[in-house]
Amino acid sequence: MLSLQLRRCFAAIGLRIWLRAKPRSPAVRLKLLSDARGTYVELLLPRLSRKTVEVVALEPRRKRLVLRLTEDDEATYFIVQGGDRPSLSVMPAEEAAALFGDGKRNLPIAA
Repeated sequence: MLSLQLRRCFAAIGLRIWLRAKPRSPAVRLKLLSDARGTYVELLLPRLSRKTVEVVALEPRRKRLVLRLTEDDEATYFIVQGGDRPSLSVMPAEEAAALFGDGKRNLPIAA
């Protein structure tokens, strides 16, 4: 279910996502890569982990989304930009706190 939801959200901003379990990795890895079909995001997850991945904001018109990766009640937010100039960046902690407060609230997902 998570895989399908992530694929739909990334497709809305014009990117593909490749999800893979990496059993020996202690941390989630998020990378922006490209192949013959174009740019895609690779998300590597440790197999037996308590980490969660969630799209907390989606703006298809601006070709951008915010992804929350949570581990042990600590959240890291990533801004994923699609379109002509795809990019991946960590959202500053102050900005994330201002937008999401305690980290439990999501922004409305625009259609």
